[in-house]
Amino acid sequence: MLPLLIGILLRGRQGRYLVIADVEKAFLQVSLKQDDRDVTRFLWLKDKSKEAIKENLVIFRFTRVPFGVVSSPFLLAAVIRHLLSEENSELSKEIAENLYVDNVVLTSESEAESTKKAKEAKELFEKIKMQLREFHANHDININNEQEMTDKTKVKLLGIEWNTSKDKFIWNWKIPQGGLQTKRQILQFYAAIYDPLGLLGPIILPWKILIQDLWKKGMSWDEKLELEEMRRCSELEKAFNQFNFIEVTRWIP
Repeated sequence: MLPLLIGILLRGRQGRYLVIADVEKAFLQVSLKQDDRDVTRFLWLKDKSKEAIKENLVIFRFTRVPFGVVSSPFLLAAVIRHLLSEENSELSKEIAENLYVDNVVLTSESEAESTKKAKEAKELFEKIKMQLREFHANHDININNEQEMTDKTKVKLLGIEWNTSKDKFIWNWKIPQGGLQTKRQILQFYAAIYDPLGLLGPIILPWKILIQDLWKKGMSWDEKLELEEMRRCSELEKAFNQFNFIEVTRWIP
């Protein structure tokens, strides 16, 4: 039901102008059927200052789709897709294709078209009793004469840092103080660099090769690196420190 994340990101790079927004309190907009609410029951304290015993417990249940449940993103996507399908417009189809959980990504070839799409998308969600908010774009837009745009220049586009004024994706990192000395530390370091598009593949690959070699040698997670591996790791750290800030243009002409 959820579109592929990488597909949305790739389509988000194709348009000259990009605007993103999110659905306000998205999960709480979806009501649970009466018959299904019992499976969302949870215990709460009547008096939090007292011990958690039977007499001090009360049972509640959710009436809305709870955030954090495995099935919640699917339920939200199914509801929004169904409501959008009833509109049967080109914009509703584009939104359905580029909606990831509560994030909407829309591209255009002109500022006027981008502004028009943003306004119409907001109106469309109002029709289905939902509110689009926190619009971010690589140009100035005004939604319904309200200040819907935020003044942030660095925001997240589906997890990737996006500088809206430069219209560039940004990555930065810092080698931990004391360096990387174990297999666990190395893996934790490069695994924390979020790059679903694989744009940083060439500079991440040497770390993966090092980890592979450590596996072949049978080193445990917290075993200190041997002299040769420590030298290789040190060289990679020096190289990374030379370009620990990378910018990649979002738009692909």
